[in-house]
Amino acid sequence: MKKRISTVKRRIVLIGSLLVTIAVAVLILQTLFCSMNFEDENRIIRFHNEPKDSLDMVIIGSSDVYTGYSAALAYQETGIKSYPYTLSGSTCLVWETMIRDILRTQSPDVILIETFGACYSDKHLSGTSPETYKLFDTLPISIFKLRKSIEVADYFDDTDALSLFMPFIKYHEKYGLYPSNLKHRLYLQRQKRTPLKGIHNTASIFEIGNMHIDLSEEDRTKELDTISQKSLYDFMEYCKTIDSEVVFINFPTLAKKEGSYMHKKCLRANKVGEIVRENGFDYINLQRMTREIGIDESRDFSDIGHSNVYGQTKITKSICKILKEKYGLPRAGKHITPDNDREWKESADFYKHYYALSDQKIKSGIEAVYADNEETLEKVRKKMKGKANERLY
Repeated sequence: MKKRISTVKRRIVLIGSLLVTIAVAVLILQTLFCSMNFEDENRIIRFHNEPKDSLDMVIIGSSDVYTGYSAALAYQETGIKSYPYTLSGSTCLVWETMIRDILRTQSPDVILIETFGACYSDKHLSGTSPETYKLFDTLPISIFKLRKSIEVADYFDDTDALSLFMPFIKYHEKYGLYPSNLKHRLYLQRQKRTPLKGIHNTASIFEIGNMHIDLSEEDRTKELDTISQKSLYDFMEYCKTIDSEVVFINFPTLAKKEGSYMHKKCLRANKVGEIVRENGFDYINLQRMTREIGIDESRDFSDIGHSNVYGQTKITKSICKILKEKYGLPRAGKHITPDNDREWKESADFYKHYYALSDQKIKSGIEAVYADNEETLEKVRKKMKGKANERLY
């Protein structure tokens, strides 16, 4: 009898060991081979490479944030250490997930929420699973991730909770990409942070022409769709439970005519501002402040929804002024080492040359895209006098 019990115990131990081995193998596969080389995912991974509890402010949102805000310039202007935790096309469906992920490694005094994520139609939201995958692929395996995968998957027409939770399920047939994915993952491990801090810009000027709407004068609102409105209210309730001060913000964009896609987004953003203020949150409407900021619609945008470096510098300086005067940033108490401080100073210097490179391209009339990647970093290094081949980090 005792021998039979002992045999059963050994089998249980063997089965348990096998399950643990499989789980570890899947985790390694996901971490090393299923990390796709997307600019958005790189930005999130590098966010978590910032020293723990070192950031004064984090801003979440979509592409108009990483084109309209420069953390390096913000540091140069005010000493505020910040980061754009942003994904192209991100929506209010993932705001809470973003904040919870941010708070794993940072305790920012202020978190800015860019409002356009709540301005999409319900129909549009149902097709945004690709954008959501980019975020969920970077999240560690946890009960929270499982819960959010189940919750968010219900909104989409083309995905399921299990593939959100386990990227290996989605990428398992893409064997040909595994070597390049591993190479990219190792590159991110070597170069944990970059001086550009996740920004992206197109060096060009969008010619809007004379016939367009002055959105700085637009004070009308448009009701939010059902899912966006519910998500916004649920998100505000969550924000009341965290220590960071949550502030909503709207970035400047253009609109050619009344009733256009961008015009409707502006009206919905005004509605978001109305709702969040009623619920006790601050709302910074940069769209209504374009004259004060000095935005030039004929010069400061690379397309109808994104600023170029000219607009980026104006928007960033305006945000810095508000953060310093109204919210007292930077505040004392952040975990800053001499090396970290040196990196931020080098980042501010790097941005000056990034701006000069973009300005030169715009004036030459040759459009160029400058993302936070090795190619752009190398071009900026060559631009830096006396530092042609120096790797800052």
